[in-house]
Amino acid sequence: MQTTKICPVCGNSSGASPCSRCGFDESCNLQAYPTLSTLPLALDSLEGLRDKWHAAFSGRLRCEKCGGYGFYVSLESPYLTCMDCGFSPEDALLRPTPPVIENPYTDVCAGLYHSLLLTKDHAVVARGQNEAGQCDTAPWYRIVGISAGYFHTLGLRKDGKVNAAGDNTHGQCDASGWSGIRMVAAGASHSLGLKRDGSMLAIGDNRHGQCNVSGWRDIVSVAAGTRHSLGLSRNGTVSYAGSNSHSQCDVYTWKNITAIAAGAQHSVGLKKNGSVVAAGADDQLQCRVQSWTDVTAVSAGYAHTLALRSDGTVYATGCNDQGQCNVGDWTDVIAIAAGGFHSLGLRKDGTILHTGNNHMGQCSF
Repeated sequence: MQTTKICPVCGNSSGASPCSRCGFDESCNLQAYPTLSTLPLALDSLEGLRDKWHAAFSGRLRCEKCGGYGFYVSLESPYLTCMDCGFSPEDALLRPTPPVIENPYTDVCAGLYHSLLLTKDHAVVARGQNEAGQCDTAPWYRIVGISAGYFHTLGLRKDGKVNAAGDNTHGQCDASGWSGIRMVAAGASHSLGLKRDGSMLAIGDNRHGQCNVSGWRDIVSVAAGTRHSLGLSRNGTVSYAGSNSHSQCDVYTWKNITAIAAGAQHSVGLKKNGSVVAAGADDQLQCRVQSWTDVTAVSAGYAHTLALRSDGTVYATGCNDQGQCNVGDWTDVIAIAAGGFHSLGLRKDGTILHTGNNHMGQCSF
């Protein structure tokens, strides 16, 4: 069978690689070159084929069978044939490979009226209320963890130090001297820092004892509510400090906990088996989580609760007067955040899902 190998860039039929006319090398990534998008081809002439090449969009053309980039045109067949494996079906031998859209974000976080996104290059994107400067995170870099309080923001740096922005009325942003930190949590007006050795630091409003955490040991995760603090121990139990006005600190019976969250007046715990427990105020049904299963993450807002399931869908319960629990159609979610009166979800493709109050622009992504 007589064959002619055509350069996909200039149409040269010399058969050489690199092409003797334009220098194109078959082994190169074809993404930058004009390629075919509609197959099979009805060949009238090789000139006609070249015109089709130049008219096609610029994308990556690969063999469906072996993944090879090289192909040739037979003078006796209207189809392309893979140079690597010889594959040449009669229905679209080669197809453009869809572009891969990389998710630029790694985490989401929600405060009372502001929202945070942590990017893969360790920067922080902030939206929403900024009267106290809680969204002034643009200069931050090398951030690996974020937390949003009512009117302040914390950023954990790669070196174990902490950035803070926003309201500092109670000293909740005085974290510049902290070091060796592995996790941060921002409450209404207090801040928690979990050290690498499992001990704790706390600053800010302590009128309800929410900063009395110096005796905690072997902690692996922390959460800060309005006037209370939670610490998850390595053994799956939970330590607590602060106001217990609505029984939000009645967590001493919890066992086999793997994650925790703190709302305004309620606390949430994720168990090892994927079920969820809750304690505290339930006036808005924010603690009605007993039926939830296959949960991988939890988040507590002012008076609502979110849970991420293993299939990428999301549970929600509690106050919904601003639509903050309207998450029933969310899919492919990998991270969640419950704010004051809004909810955020990060999808696999980097899309930011949001619902609820947006009067401060906290959902404007």
